[in-house]
Amino acid sequence: MFQKISGLQLLSGAAILFSSLFISCEKDSLVGTGIQNDAQKYEVLELDSFSIAAQTIREDSIRTDNSNYALLGTTYDQTFGTTSASFSTKFELPQGSLDLSVVKNLRIDSAFLFLTYFDYYGNLDDGQDLRVHELTEGIIDSLNYYSNQVIPTEFNQVGQNISSEGFKPTESRFVDGEEELPSLKIPLNSEFVKRLLSMDESAYADNGAFGEAFKGLQVRNENPSSNTGAIFRFLPFSEFSRMKIYFTDEFYAVDSLNQHYNIEFPIGPSQDVVNTITHDEYSNSSVLSKLGSEEAGKDRVYVQSGGGLKVEINIPYLESLSALKPTIHKASLVFPVVNETVDFPIHSRLFLSLQDSAQQAQFIPIYAAEPFGGSYNSSIQAYEFNVTKYVQGIIDGDYENKEWVLTDEAGYVTFSHNTFRTILEGSEGENRIKLNLTLSIPE
Repeated sequence: MFQKISGLQLLSGAAILFSSLFISCEKDSLVGTGIQNDAQKYEVLELDSFSIAAQTIREDSIRTDNSNYALLGTTYDQTFGTTSASFSTKFELPQGSLDLSVVKNLRIDSAFLFLTYFDYYGNLDDGQDLRVHELTEGIIDSLNYYSNQVIPTEFNQVGQNISSEGFKPTESRFVDGEEELPSLKIPLNSEFVKRLLSMDESAYADNGAFGEAFKGLQVRNENPSSNTGAIFRFLPFSEFSRMKIYFTDEFYAVDSLNQHYNIEFPIGPSQDVVNTITHDEYSNSSVLSKLGSEEAGKDRVYVQSGGGLKVEINIPYLESLSALKPTIHKASLVFPVVNETVDFPIHSRLFLSLQDSAQQAQFIPIYAAEPFGGSYNSSIQAYEFNVTKYVQGIIDGDYENKEWVLTDEAGYVTFSHNTFRTILEGSEGENRIKLNLTLSIPE
């Protein structure tokens, strides 16, 4: 016999009533025939109304070094409030060393920091007050850096993006007559450039010495409370992301004969780019009143990247199914999406893990570091996870029924790469979070 029911009923010879464990105990329909062999008959059931408790909580700070992206800018929406991102980075010498004798008698014309665009999150209607500051502490390769960590800088700025229009992606950019990928161009002041080129000669011997003498730069939005447009992702390791200094040889009196030179300082390897992400404590958001509340989680729950928000899920009494000695044919945990906007697209994928008593994330047994779903399914407008093996293990007593945690990719791969956010349906209502089970029970 194959049945679809909304909760467990009194099942055949088992004579065990589990109705208290579920929201509803009404039989929906008979949808097919069962399976059997000569030794035993089975009742095959579909269940979808388990009691589920869900709540939104703040994510702990997460690692933001070792990323392929540099995050920069500020965005705001009423639900999540203000989110800001800045980044700090080291630079390397061209070709690993630098001989300044070629340019020591030349005039410094200008200097710029170029950052190659990848994408942005938010809207482009508001400008950004971007400032560049010199680091006072170096980025140490062997250390881990986290989203709430601010690397100290000098007070005085060494660069500024003076035009809000300049902080918008373009089709391409021409630099010295060569077409490059779309980029942000930030002017650097001459005093900073002179200091950079007047350090002791030993500072230019290799990248190690250069990093000791020149700690690096930090780029940030100086007024995040008033600039609320978008957060951009840049490609710091693109060949077009670099610090570039231009020179002119003034020996020639005729301008047309002037000789021009430049020096390029590429951004260092991935461990030398650190993102700092803040969420303004959600003080100006509607989500603030919903944090840590299972009651509020009945209506909506929220996931936000960049050390923002995650969802805790409890499925009580799941292990009590063991009395029925079921075989789980399929178990899927489904999280329906509330909506998606043009300015704030949802995550392409979410990740499911467990949480121990110390609030530390753990991989779900069996799956380890292997993905088991979680991609957004546009046909059902939900994220779906195949947790068949794990649910069977809970029922069989092989695993403890721990708290589940839904996060962005950083909860799964450790490092944060974006500031995306997603609004999900809660634990109650017609379109709710569900654990769908297909199982067979001996008659």
